Amino acid sequence: MKLSLLKNFFSNDAPIIPTIKTEVAYYTKQSLKKGSTMPVIVTEDIDLFVESKDISKLCRAYIDGNFSEHYIYYLSDIMTMSERVTFESEELQELVVTLTDPEINGELTLEIALDVIDILEK
Repeated sequence: MKLSLLKNFFSNDAPIIPTIKTEVAYYTKQSLKKGSTMPVIVTEDIDLFVESKDISKLCRAYIDGNFSEHYIYYLSDIMTMSERVTFESEELQELVVTLTDPEINGELTLEIALDVIDILEK
């Protein structure tokens, strides 16, 4: 996935699922195998600055049923692993890390997504 695609989603509501559907499906399949590594494919074609409103948007997409939790895990992994992604604050980056690998951080639930939005919009 290109970082520019993620930026377009954050900025313009550009559709993202059709482009990364196959990647996320494989990521999901691998995540179901205990102890396996999950591939994250990212093309760092731009520098991406991530703001609180962007993460709120991701959580809303999950709450509204537009993204499965696996899309959130995958996109959060991309943001935290890419050297060309920066966050508006260290706290935001730490929050995004909690939305990655469910084996480490626990499963994403509607309650957690709502809590994230609440934290970000204070």
